[in-house]
This record gives sequence, C-alpha cells and structure tokens, in this order.
Amino acid sequence: MPNKFCPHCGKRTGFQVRFNVSCRIGDEQEKAYLRECQDCGGRFITIQKDERMPDNKDQSTPD
Repeated sequence: MPNKFCPHCGKRTGFQVRFNVSCRIGDEQEKAYLRECQDCGGRFITIQKDERMPDNKDQSTPD
C-alpha cells in the first residue's frame, strides 16, 4: 500500500478509493486502485498485487 500522503500536494486529509479499476500498462490489462485526494483532487493509481499462492501442478509428491 502506498503511504498516506498525496504525491501531488503532500497533505493527508484523506482519499476516495475505487477498487478493481482496469488500466492498461503497455500491452497488458491490470487491476488497480484509483485514489483521489480530498484536498487537491489529484488522482493516482496503485497496481493490485495478486497475493494468491501459485499453482504447483508441475511438482510431483515424493514417494
């Protein structure tokens, strides 16, 4: 998570947050948080990390 300060104005009054916003970065579609500063109206995004464990289908169990 980003820090609590706005990168535009430096204040920390609060943010309005929208979750699961789709954005394009290069050729890939990513899910992000869109935050809007309550002081200056500046908007910025934070990419959501997929924190699920990767599937280990290729690993075999030892006998």
